[in-house]
Amino acid sequence: MNQSTKLPASAIINLISNQKETRTDINKNTPKQSPMVKVRPFKGFLANQENVGRVISPAYDTLNTQEARAMADGNEMSFLNVNKPEITMAEE
Repeated sequence: MNQSTKLPASAIINLISNQKETRTDINKNTPKQSPMVKVRPFKGFLANQENVGRVISPAYDTLNTQEARAMADGNEMSFLNVNKPEITMAEE
């Protein structure tokens, strides 16, 4: 089949659905699964319990800029500095 040949969608679907679920690795001659995302466990991180009260903040869409600026005033650890970065800029 040359590159200019166009297949109807049903033919493409049939070609895809007829592919084998496993393949053989040429170098190792071992069956391998079709490519899939691998989900691996990971270690989570917890905030330092001493600073939780300084870090935690309301959802970004519950405060306007002025309210967020007032709430985070003098607290560089507030997550509002991430959620609403405009609070660290000079007021207009």
